[in-house]
Amino acid sequence: MTFRCVNMMLPVVAGYLGCTPQSESMNVRDKAQILEQIEQTPLKAKELCSQLQEPSQKEFCIQFALQALPKDALDVTRELCSTLEGTVKGECWFQVAENSLDVEDCERASPFVEECYGHITIRALIRSNVTTWKEIEHIAKSYRLDLSSPIYGTVVYQYWFRDTSPLKLDECKAMKHPKICIDGLGMLYLQRLKEWDLQPNVDCSIIPDKLAHSNQLVFEKPFLNVYERKCGSL
Repeated sequence: MTFRCVNMMLPVVAGYLGCTPQSESMNVRDKAQILEQIEQTPLKAKELCSQLQEPSQKEFCIQFALQALPKDALDVTRELCSTLEGTVKGECWFQVAENSLDVEDCERASPFVEECYGHITIRALIRSNVTTWKEIEHIAKSYRLDLSSPIYGTVVYQYWFRDTSPLKLDECKAMKHPKICIDGLGMLYLQRLKEWDLQPNVDCSIIPDKLAHSNQLVFEKPFLNVYERKCGSL
């Protein structure tokens, strides 16, 4: 997760430098130098940002520092997150959890706790390269992800079937959450279809196995819509 205000860092820097009255002890050049020092020595960000008295400028300084910090500087990042308030604090802890894969970091990511659980679960699955559903259930439980969740459970099922071609809805009958599984496969198929649709100059006479719909309506209808638009009638 990236910070909304940091995504537009350059225009906001102008606000950081000059939107509030300058104090005798902190002028525009001083503020600019603080950001330059953070870029050079991001591990000292907390000390540097503490020189600012205006709350909004201090908050911006911290968010700026979070983008400059190495991903493995988790202790420093946690210290900075603790100084923030409101939504940006939750976003900060989400960012920490992305790199730490620590559930306790997610618990501090309010109001994004559930989203955080789902995000780090997928990251953990990718890193662990699991090969059995039992392993997936274990990891999901460890990261407090509810596999019956219509939102996050579907993502895990997409991960489980990511290398399966063609997709077969009947395989969901054997899963613990058939409806969630089917929804996940539907999303996975649409993702594959979109990727194919975006490819220029495809050979329409050759349909990849991953797009074979096998007359399953969940897959067949979107496939025909895309195919006819892209290639003409079958």
